[in-house]
Parts: sequence; C-alpha cells; structure tokens
Amino acid sequence: LSSVVIGDSVTTIGDWAFSDCYKLSSVVIGDSVTTIGSSAFYSCGSLSSVVIGNSVTTIGDSAFYSCGSLSSVVIGNSVTTIDYYAFYNCYSLRNVYYTGSETEWQAITIDYTNSGNYYLNYATKHYNYVPGNN
Repeated sequence: LSSVVIGDSVTTIGDWAFSDCYKLSSVVIGDSVTTIGSSAFYSCGSLSSVVIGNSVTTIGDSAFYSCGSLSSVVIGNSVTTIDYYAFYNCYSLRNVYYTGSETEWQAITIDYTNSGNYYLNYATKHYNYVPGNN
C-alpha cells in the first residue's frame, strides 16, 4: 500500500486505521471525512504528503505521530481542533498549506502540550491556499 485516496462515502477514519503502513507515501482525504481518528496514520514512516479535505473538523491525537518523512500537509479551513501529538515527531514537516486565512488558522485549537505539535508550529504556513493552483 503506497498511496490512499479516501473517497466521498467515508465520514470517519478510525483510530489506528493505517498505523504502521510503512510504505504508505501519500494520502488524499475526501471532502466527506469529518474526523481523523487517534493514531490513524501512526508511524507511517514513508508518508511524505497529506491532503486533508474541507470537511475535516478534528485531527485526532497522535494522528500522524512519527511520520518522519511528512514534509507538507494541506489542511482545509473546516479544521477546528488539532489534538495533542497529532504531528509529533514529524521532523521533516516544512510546509503547511491552509485553505483559510491567518486569522482562521489562529482560531484553531492546537494542543502544543509538551511540544507535541512542535514541527507543525514551526512549519511555514501558506494561507488562503487553493488546491490545484500551485
């Protein structure tokens, strides 16, 4: 399994759904998904890019924990919560493409407890991103 496109009939990515899928390198999460469960992509070491659809409101705790190859993520402006350790140990994360404004980004509840989302915090943010216009 090297890439996954989660279609429009899926509303929730369950806890631990793709954990330890070492060869998984890219994920596209469809617009019908509202929740990415805890540890959903835990320790997917080859995962380098993620596109999170515009209906996701919650990125669960440890969702992308130890995805060390993750260098960029697209996050839709429907996200209101990024739980603790969601992007923990994602040391390659350099770019966050956010479809909303900087003000909307700042309104997201992001848990930075114990530096759990350190790399997310320090990645370069690209606001008002329009997927497909890069």
